[in-house]
Amino acid sequence: MEITRTAGTNCVRVALRGRLDAAWSASVQDALADCVRAGQHEIELDLSQVGFISSAGIRVLLVTYRQLHGINGRLAIVDASAEVREVIELSGLRALLGQPAAPSAAAGGEPAPRRLETAAARYEIHALEAGARFAGRVVGDPAALLERGVLADGLHREVFPPARLAVGVGAFGTTADGGGERLGELLAVAGAAVTLPTSGEGRPDWVVCEERLVPEAQLAYGLVGDGAFAWQIRFEAAASGVLPLDALVGTALEIAASDAVALAIVAEAAQFVGAALRRSPLGQYGGIFGFPAIRDQLDFTAEPAFAGSVGVIAGFAARQPTGGLAAHLRPLAREAALHGHLHAALFPYRPLRKGRLELAPLVHELFESQRLLGLLHLAHDWRPTSGAGQSALQRGALWIAPLTMEATS
Repeated sequence: MEITRTAGTNCVRVALRGRLDAAWSASVQDALADCVRAGQHEIELDLSQVGFISSAGIRVLLVTYRQLHGINGRLAIVDASAEVREVIELSGLRALLGQPAAPSAAAGGEPAPRRLETAAARYEIHALEAGARFAGRVVGDPAALLERGVLADGLHREVFPPARLAVGVGAFGTTADGGGERLGELLAVAGAAVTLPTSGEGRPDWVVCEERLVPEAQLAYGLVGDGAFAWQIRFEAAASGVLPLDALVGTALEIAASDAVALAIVAEAAQFVGAALRRSPLGQYGGIFGFPAIRDQLDFTAEPAFAGSVGVIAGFAARQPTGGLAAHLRPLAREAALHGHLHAALFPYRPLRKGRLELAPLVHELFESQRLLGLLHLAHDWRPTSGAGQSALQRGALWIAPLTMEATS
């Protein structure tokens, strides 16, 4: 079997020569999967030089067709030998016999998105709600818990409806239910909340809004924001195929024309770098950062991890934060001007469709249909010789809004 790929303006053309049978179906499936992973969601198949196709070959085409159809992509056989065309028609799969793709146009008469290109990535900016923003507040004191093992003012019960965004350390359940013993990383976005219990399970747990069910948790400390997103930004890494997280966040701040933003990201990832609490910090009176105790308190990504996964990332970022916000943010880059507090829920790879996306349905579908691999507090490990670097993305969608912090006494 000979497989040739030719990239066009709106699609990629894949030409096959030989027999598409059980012996070669896996190779063809890998070639089509590589196209999808590369963001090529319009695939035209030239099967004019294929003299035989078996049920194994048909299955490969059908699986890819359904996958692309589900993300508003397209797989079409635009040329086929008489033998292949007969088998396709007899199988009742005429939908695979398509026409060449037409140039795409904005759907539904929506305004054309604004486009931006930098050295690191290409951006497609969709305006969502004029004047939308998030009102943020700080909860608890991270230094008290992480450095002294105590809660400055107890655990805080928080609920997480769809319009609330939160990152911090917390646990599901009540205080009486031993919530303090399970305190770990927490992320809430678009009506889904996920925690990483530290009581020995080692697996993330989550609750998603369903009718009258709204996730709630005990929060030791964190940042909580309420509001709506003003922009959705589709992005794709430039020729290198890798977009560093700090570059994406920096661009988000520029687009929002704000010193601080709330943000959510769903993206296909090149790598993730971060840490997660292994044990509850409560009662660790010497703090969790001392050596060698830190090795028992935190799990680190000693090297880049979760390559090829999909991440739901959410949190807050600012340039030169002050006041209560500053205590909850950490540098995202070597230069201390860019700070953030971002958590990521990690899932197996699945392609994201192009164009505008709805955040809540997308997040809920991931939590309900995909296996949750982990939950990380994202960090930039810039140690000169042994550092793992930072998280990096390939393509995805970013939702942002300016952030205004409520006054603290």
